[in-house]
Amino acid sequence: KDKKYDESIQALDKIAKGTEKEYVIKASYQLGSFYLSEKNYETAKKYLLVSSGDSTSKTPESLESLYKLANIYFQEKDLTNAEKYLIEVNKRTENKDAGYLTDLIVYYLETNQVSKADAKYKSAMQSLGKEQAAVLTSYMGEYYVNKNDLVKAQSYFSEAIKDSTSKGSAATAFRLGQIAIANGNKAEAEKYFIMMNEKTEWKDEEALKVLGIFYLDTQNYDKAEETLKKGMVLNPKNLEVRVILLELYETKNDQNSVTRIISEIKAIQPVAVNKNLGIYFAEAGNINLAEKYLRKAINEDKDNTSKVTLAIVYYNIGKIVEAKGLLNEASKNGVKEADEILQQIKEEESKGNTTAK
Repeated sequence: KDKKYDESIQALDKIAKGTEKEYVIKASYQLGSFYLSEKNYETAKKYLLVSSGDSTSKTPESLESLYKLANIYFQEKDLTNAEKYLIEVNKRTENKDAGYLTDLIVYYLETNQVSKADAKYKSAMQSLGKEQAAVLTSYMGEYYVNKNDLVKAQSYFSEAIKDSTSKGSAATAFRLGQIAIANGNKAEAEKYFIMMNEKTEWKDEEALKVLGIFYLDTQNYDKAEETLKKGMVLNPKNLEVRVILLELYETKNDQNSVTRIISEIKAIQPVAVNKNLGIYFAEAGNINLAEKYLRKAINEDKDNTSKVTLAIVYYNIGKIVEAKGLLNEASKNGVKEADEILQQIKEEESKGNTTAK
């Protein structure tokens, strides 16, 4: 494998030193990217400078080479060159690429050049078309989400969605809904999750699921059911929506609907239904339903591996005695994983890391 790898590198190097301009750029870019991934910055720079060297080239490889050069210089704390290559990539894209503009603005923010960041953002917003301006502002919103500054994130996302009609604006509406939930504003969250579905014309399974879960979490069960069923109409084999509906019917104690939806789930995926439902609910944090379906897997399906799964659920909520009991049972049933987990618990206890409830 290593020999073939070396041969590939040598072959690319040969092309990079050739005379066919298009192939020289592509091969140099691939080699530069490879050495960058290996953190061999000097060799990476050598190839990336070749692939970006023609100031008239606007190929994706040339542009990305400029961006990667800026990143290398930033890592090396050579801020003069980092800025130089970010400016160059924006010059070649005529300051019309929202992604590269964001990179330059973020660079200024990260290097405490706030006035430059503000000036660049303002000039970009004046020169970009409506949809690209919306992309830029949503990218800035994502930057502030990552900085955990939800006030600024909300400001940028609100600006992005104001006039935008693109499908990407659905993702912005989703972000605004998330921020509203974080701020405890359920009415605003609902508004944005509905907007997200309007922008996808109520034909996006994921968007419908988000709104359905929101209604479930806020105990608006009728709207939750209505919304989730729209997702089922779009995709009759949508398993996850049925599982969410199962949670809804369980919460309402609607046993007829529980029985019906489980039959539908079994028709789509007939294997280990109770165990898989138990795992899903455990991961979703619904411990009561996780326990119910894992118990059904143990008692009705005679699935001894589910004892281990339920034991882990118990252990994670501090029910150590119950967890050990199930693990010992599973061990007697020949489930090897149970022995390994019991040993891990023993080691943790010897360090004083567990407390039984």
